[in-house]
Amino acid sequence: MGWNINFKADIFLNKIIISNKYQLLDLIEEKEKELTTYKEQIMMFVSSTPKDITSTEWKDEPIRFLQNEVNTIFEEYNENIKLLKDLYYYKEYLEKHPIIKENKN
Repeated sequence: MGWNINFKADIFLNKIIISNKYQLLDLIEEKEKELTTYKEQIMMFVSSTPKDITSTEWKDEPIRFLQNEVNTIFEEYNENIKLLKDLYYYKEYLEKHPIIKENKN
């Protein structure tokens, strides 16, 4: 009886050009920093008074404004998590099948 599932997946990194492993590592670091920024933004909204951070056009509905802002952050956060996961899969793939030259261009 096994507790593991082993499968292969096709992953597409659209609109991303990675010429070497250093670019890949830089991109991974950049996406990790973005995740930290999203967390900080959410913490800022959570700890703020809605009327103090609501834009003037939303002054009558500050809670709706916050909800929209946080939903946008969560959407970006989730997209970033997926991309970061795919980048880690690509890094693992390259470690097993080195196809990109190790130059620093």
